[in-house]
Amino acid sequence: MKTMRIVGGRAVTAGIGILLAVLAWSSSAIAAEYQAVTIAPPAGYESSLGRGVNELGEVVGRVYNVDPDTQTATDRRAFVWDLVNGARLLPTLQGESSPWDINQDGLASGFSFNAAGQERAARWDTVTNEILDLETLTNTTTGQSGPTSTAYGIDSLGRVVGYADIPNDSGSDIFFHAFLWDSQGGMRDLGTLTTAWPQWANGYSIAYMANANGEVVGTAMDDNFAYRPFIYDAANGMQSLARDPAYLCSECQWYAVAINDSGLIGGHVIAATDQSLPYYWPNSTADPVKITMPPGFPYGEIYSMNSAGVMVGLMWSSDQADATEHAFVFDVQNGVRDLNALIDSQSGLVLNHARDINNKGQIVGFGQLDGQRRAFLLTPVALATPPAATPVSPSGIITTTTPTFTWDAVAAATSYRLIVNDSSGPKIDHEYTARDAGCESGSGSCSVSPGTALAFGAGQWQVQTKNAAGSGPLSAPLTFTVSQPTVTLTVSRAGSAEGTVTSSPAGISCGAGCSASFAAGTVVTLSATSAAGVVFREWRGGCPEPRTSPTCTFTIAGGGTSVSAVFSQVFTDDPLVPRGTLAKAVHVMELRSAIDTLRGRWSLGAFAWTDPSLTVRSTPVKAQHLTDLRDALRAAYQAAGRGTPSFAEAITARQTLIKESHFKELRDKVRALE
Repeated sequence: MKTMRIVGGRAVTAGIGILLAVLAWSSSAIAAEYQAVTIAPPAGYESSLGRGVNELGEVVGRVYNVDPDTQTATDRRAFVWDLVNGARLLPTLQGESSPWDINQDGLASGFSFNAAGQERAARWDTVTNEILDLETLTNTTTGQSGPTSTAYGIDSLGRVVGYADIPNDSGSDIFFHAFLWDSQGGMRDLGTLTTAWPQWANGYSIAYMANANGEVVGTAMDDNFAYRPFIYDAANGMQSLARDPAYLCSECQWYAVAINDSGLIGGHVIAATDQSLPYYWPNSTADPVKITMPPGFPYGEIYSMNSAGVMVGLMWSSDQADATEHAFVFDVQNGVRDLNALIDSQSGLVLNHARDINNKGQIVGFGQLDGQRRAFLLTPVALATPPAATPVSPSGIITTTTPTFTWDAVAAATSYRLIVNDSSGPKIDHEYTARDAGCESGSGSCSVSPGTALAFGAGQWQVQTKNAAGSGPLSAPLTFTVSQPTVTLTVSRAGSAEGTVTSSPAGISCGAGCSASFAAGTVVTLSATSAAGVVFREWRGGCPEPRTSPTCTFTIAGGGTSVSAVFSQVFTDDPLVPRGTLAKAVHVMELRSAIDTLRGRWSLGAFAWTDPSLTVRSTPVKAQHLTDLRDALRAAYQAAGRGTPSFAEAITARQTLIKESHFKELRDKVRALE
């Protein structure tokens, strides 16, 4: 039959919570060693509890409500919190959830209930707001898997430790074993400290923490079903840590719960109900060192430690249900110290449990504030505010109104305040976490893209560093000028005749074609002037209606603008009168001019006309003149990609009677090609 899962010596009824951070220290806190921030739950939740903290000061924990009849925690939900963004709920597999730890990359470990109501080890990516079910252990002999699991620690590489159900070989009962999970191999069974009881899956074990070296600590059953502290690594497997001979009783249960990268281990022994005694092991082969508890608090448990060997935990005054519980900090030089004595005495905050400590000395846990359970984050007063950052870009002339701001990362900063003034005055004042700026490692470059459009003209920007100790100095300002983007306006001429185009404001003044640059948003008016014997026909391209007016007014927009002015040849005797208008030399001469102009538009040379010099009212019109006009126009059509035009009647020298309809047909085809 599956036994109760023992995770510590003192039963704790606690929920977890979130949202606004309130500094709980006053002017009298000058002598305090820590500044305290309390993390209140959001609307709809009564209580908060802090569990883990990383190097950026990001906290994970849970919020919950209390059932008024049973006084038990309900509606438990995992959260993540930071000083800039406050707290937000993390996703669940389906039901209640709770995290225990968070690493530098924002990966958190803990548990969540799934749709089947099973507690499952989970890993959250707090950056992408995703949750991953880490599954459970499988009996390799039977292929059966257990229903439940939970996760505790997560290391800097994202490896997770905890415990998971595993059925015995007969399938008659389910036990639980310590596991180590990674994204490549999944969940690995770490076993127990015995192989003597396969019918009972060799008992129980739990893993609590792993360091960067892949060493895991926890508790596991031995041949006598006694819980012993262990250390595990891939080379040596699970090895028992030494125990104090004074506590080898059958009821004594030993736990190793914390290990740093130097191999220092912290833990405790449960000597009897509600009687835990904290210990540490200088290394994996050393005897345990009993930690001396302060007067009035004989019992305690270690929960976490940092790279400097500073440990935190819980201590209590007696083995009675109404014992006073206080959070403590321990190091070899100073011994055990009550954290309540190290914060502002006027804060009103009572620190009950210290659950985690990062390498900056920040401590997370939970306590009481005005009768309410509250998560807390303690920051050492000695923690220095960060130095100034160095802005990199934008600087000088920039062509975008929405630049990306880049600066050099500062190792001690966990957030940055960006202040931007443009030509219109203050524009941006926003705080970003180091993770938001992509520099959570504390090295390299930070960059953000606020997306706020800056006004054209000169401006400057600064960045201010910040961490839990306070704000650093503003950086030296970096100046920039947002240049107004320019757009190229291109003007060309089209049609069968010549003319000129000018602009207001000045820039365009051309015959064949030209271009000029104008600032985006400029209102430009183009004016078309026709030559003698020429009429302006229309605008094509970027001009709005009416297109037949000789002036065109529009606003320059991005992407470039092209406009074409169409000029048409004015023809004599227009319209021609059937059987009334005589064919004249001037009719031929005007068509020659119009067709040569069109040929020039398509890079064709002037046509070699028969009788190139005609005399008005003197030279008779010949069939060859019409044939030349048709041939020259056909070539222009082909150059324009318009095919070959056809004509209604063939022209035969000395046979075809030249009529006004021949000239009308040519004029119509000239107009069609303009």
